[in-house]
Amino acid sequence: MAVLNGKYGSTYTNKDNTNSNVYLDKLNNQNALDTSNTLGHEVAHVRQNQGQTYLRDTTQLQEEYANLFGNYSSSGLDFSSYAYNNVKLDSNRINSLNSINDLYSLYQNSVAYKKDVAKADSGDGRIDDSIFVEKIEKNKYKVVDGKVDGKKEVYDEKGNVIAKTITQYSGFNEENEPVIGSIIDFNDASGKEFLNTLTDSWTNPVLYFSNAGNGGSNDFKTNGTVKGDENYSSGVYHNRFMIIDGTIFVPNNSSTPTIATGRDIGNIGAGYVAGSNSLSWSSIRLGFDVYNFIKNRQLIESPISKEAQKIGFDNKEDNEPKK
Repeated sequence: MAVLNGKYGSTYTNKDNTNSNVYLDKLNNQNALDTSNTLGHEVAHVRQNQGQTYLRDTTQLQEEYANLFGNYSSSGLDFSSYAYNNVKLDSNRINSLNSINDLYSLYQNSVAYKKDVAKADSGDGRIDDSIFVEKIEKNKYKVVDGKVDGKKEVYDEKGNVIAKTITQYSGFNEENEPVIGSIIDFNDASGKEFLNTLTDSWTNPVLYFSNAGNGGSNDFKTNGTVKGDENYSSGVYHNRFMIIDGTIFVPNNSSTPTIATGRDIGNIGAGYVAGSNSLSWSSIRLGFDVYNFIKNRQLIESPISKEAQKIGFDNKEDNEPKK
């Protein structure tokens, strides 16, 4: 049992798929049935990751299997308890922490969970936390759920992959939680146009970065807003998705549309401009981290920003702007 920032449960599996840690959230799992369901769900992920059962073709199918496994667990427990003891397992707890040992165990488990998330973020293993959407009109969808799993796939209500995100963190916040309510608009080409303008000709880095801070003209996440607008500081707006096919940052042979958030596009642009002006990745990272510390009081930028910046930087060599 740990503090998972809103999730019911989470499973960490090492990169060799030989060891897994299962965590259950102390707040969302309010009774025995909740706990049994979540535990069964996460155990299903363990079985899939470690090859103990058939790995379904898509993340959606894997989640459906885990949900089924969780329902079996709680239903079986409920039936057995009612038949033999007539105990109500769906009654919410009154006091779940009764001793110093309970509190210390919760603290230790929460620390262990954060360490596992950090390991997964650095490429050492994975957290079974893709984006799931519902259609709201033609070519437009709304994010309803998601998990960081490295696949970068976006699934509709039927489990079909309708797009791929530019990074595995696109559409997620600093806690690796999906930004619920974010809109995917396949008709929005503003991000594509912004990036193509950058790559079509040389960009003066001094002028560019002087307007790339929060709310600047090159801070694409706030593009289309002004300070004081509802969308100016809205995470939902910053994480609006749009297509970026037709830019140098997406392979030409991609058969699935590639989308990026407004936040991604600003970071890709920053990485590209810096790299195209002979700056090394280490010096770029130092500059970005210093700026992040000044603005947000955080020593290191989040993987959400860094991965998008690296995509921009990595494309600078084959597409050096003309000076």
